Amino acid sequence: MTIVFNHVGFEWPNGQSVFNDINFSLESKIYGLIGPNGVGKTTLANLLLGDLEPTKGSIAKGTEVVRVFHQKETPPNISIAEYLMETNAFEEPLFLSFLKNLSLEQVCSSLSGGEWARVRLVKTAASGASFIILDEPTNHMDREGREVIQEFLNFFTGGVLIISHDREVLERVEKIIELSNQGLSLFTGGWGEYSLWRERERNKLGHDLEEAKKRRTASIEERQEKIEKQQKRQAQGRKLGLSGSLPRILAGGRKRRAQETLGDIDKNTMERLNEAVNDAWDAYQKLKIDPVMFANLPQVEIPQGKLIVEARDFNFHFKGQKDLWTNDLSFSFHGPSRIAITGANGSGKSTLLQLFLGKTLSGEKKGSLSFGSVEIGLIDQNYSVLNHEQSVFDNVRAVTQISDKDLRNALAMFLFQGERVSQKVSELSGGEKLRASLAKVLLSEPVAQVLILDEPTNNLDMPNIEFLESLLLEYKGALIVVSHDSVFLENLELTGIIELS
Repeated sequence: MTIVFNHVGFEWPNGQSVFNDINFSLESKIYGLIGPNGVGKTTLANLLLGDLEPTKGSIAKGTEVVRVFHQKETPPNISIAEYLMETNAFEEPLFLSFLKNLSLEQVCSSLSGGEWARVRLVKTAASGASFIILDEPTNHMDREGREVIQEFLNFFTGGVLIISHDREVLERVEKIIELSNQGLSLFTGGWGEYSLWRERERNKLGHDLEEAKKRRTASIEERQEKIEKQQKRQAQGRKLGLSGSLPRILAGGRKRRAQETLGDIDKNTMERLNEAVNDAWDAYQKLKIDPVMFANLPQVEIPQGKLIVEARDFNFHFKGQKDLWTNDLSFSFHGPSRIAITGANGSGKSTLLQLFLGKTLSGEKKGSLSFGSVEIGLIDQNYSVLNHEQSVFDNVRAVTQISDKDLRNALAMFLFQGERVSQKVSELSGGEKLRASLAKVLLSEPVAQVLILDEPTNNLDMPNIEFLESLLLEYKGALIVVSHDSVFLENLELTGIIELS
């Protein structure tokens, strides 16, 4: 199996170029496609699927069939057998083996997240696909679902392209395709090998740029120094001529030679200067620029003994249902604690967060749950901290007293610049909404002493996931995070985990 991109370029009807002159081939391997949000990953996938046609070059797919596994699909109220009816799953024992202990008579809407992922993956693979695109497959997936994706990568014999920012999944790939402002690059190995290479490359390009800048500065200084020296010699010659110390004919010849020398100096040093400037520009052009947030954190202090949250033999059930958790919850966290809430989809993580926040739910509590008297900043999956009908600027304007100028400068740190600050929240992408939520929470007055984040990495690209990790490490308040991203949680230096089941 081989799919070949030959000098492929794509441009939208308004003339906006996404990429140009891309050359690479795909085989029966596992590839990871990475790059900043907006760089063209989805466009590349749509070209591969045939949903878009290149405006330049060609894509040779032969008879290969490309299918896509989307992030989400609502399970229908039909049996697994009915759902797979139009595929060749029943003709291939291997496909049915991937369903493990599931009965074909089970209704899709009754399946767990991981079970539903199995069924969807079988349908995708059994639809004649020789190449499958997995589009952010682990977003919104719990540990069970993530393990299913890993199993599928071992199971499927065709080619796979994974569009993902999930470092755990990217560690499993055989090759990484990087899209950047410099175009497309292909690397052998998984995320660990790629990240080491990326660090070396960024350091080298940064060093090359600094060296080129130094050469440019040195050329400017050299040119100025030589011109000043020659001008001094000319001034001395004029002084001798005026004093009569030199015969007129000698003075005239010396003046002409000085003028010629000054011209040569100017020409030669300008050539070196232009060469140094060009070197600096070339070095800058080669830099792979990742648009990354660079927010300054507010000063937060929370006493070590200050109560954050405490539960004693606590449980909850909605009306007419059983208790949410198999075992009653008991925990106590104080001061600048860093807590993760983990568990499978449906284990009650969002419900527990709502109870933390004092929301009234139609059900009954057992035991006690206490949340401290602290300022809370909440960023949930619906970005409810934002008024979606207002602009980014107006959202943050409502919670801070700083001047409009300072507010615009602060929003630029969250990558909202120029007219972008006036864009309505409802028009933003998921990643942009998260950035706007971070801006509103971190710039609010009074400052949040506790940050509560619900699956914050789902819509962020890799550079901004890494930025968010460093930002949260610097945050001095308490932190409560719900996430299925094990690498992200490992990097947060947690002090406690509430595991729900």
